[in-house]
Amino acid sequence: MSHGRYELSQRQWELVKEGLPPPSVREDGEGRPSRSDRELLNGMFWILWAAPGGICQPSMGLGRPFTTGSGNGSS
Repeated sequence: MSHGRYELSQRQWELVKEGLPPPSVREDGEGRPSRSDRELLNGMFWILWAAPGGICQPSMGLGRPFTTGSGNGSS
């Protein structure tokens, strides 16, 4: 299975899934079915990676996304 840079590989998923609680289901059967734990984790990683100044982007330095202007103090 091909995966994006923010998605868990099969090997990573195998390591992580053992530490997760079993999925919960409402007794009354109401409500929308939950997404899989893997989908939820991939979504969280996507937010961390893709958000402006995402903290998982190796090319971004700390504080850099918040810097504006030319860098010479003139803004």
